Amino acid sequence: MTTKTIKKAAKKTTTKKTATSKTKTSEKRSAKKKSPTAKKKNDEAAALASFVVKGMQEKKAKNITILDLRGISNRVSDFFVISDADSTTHVNSIAGSVEETVKKNTGERPFHSEGWENAQWILMDYVNVVSHVFLRETREFYNLESLDRKSTRLNSSHVALSRMPSS
Repeated sequence: MTTKTIKKAAKKTTTKKTATSKTKTSEKRSAKKKSPTAKKKNDEAAALASFVVKGMQEKKAKNITILDLRGISNRVSDFFVISDADSTTHVNSIAGSVEETVKKNTGERPFHSEGWENAQWILMDYVNVVSHVFLRETREFYNLESLDRKSTRLNSSHVALSRMPSS
């Protein structure tokens, strides 16, 4: 190889490195900024959680608690909304109200739901929000609120219902 060929190859390599480092730098900058899509997703999840609470309140659910899981990495959803009732009939009624309220206000149906058969714990998974309606004894036994201390616990009175879109 001649000296001229070596210089050309070295120049091409330097140009590639500069272009690559500029691309990486711009990627880092854009990663630091919160995208409008991420903010919109958080707002939608919070609104959905508010509608879940509204559905629970319509049927007089007891001890409504919202766990904000957004501060936890590798979380399964953004919010857990947990409530309980004194009878299996009441558990079914609350879960039905949640499903109806969310469908009416957002058009969404649960991605997955289970527990309707025995009504001791009905879970409705809306992906970003998971609704748990327990029979009181079942809630005390599983004690979901104590599973992760990094989550922020909110009572239903703390939910920003004023920011909730009107139906």
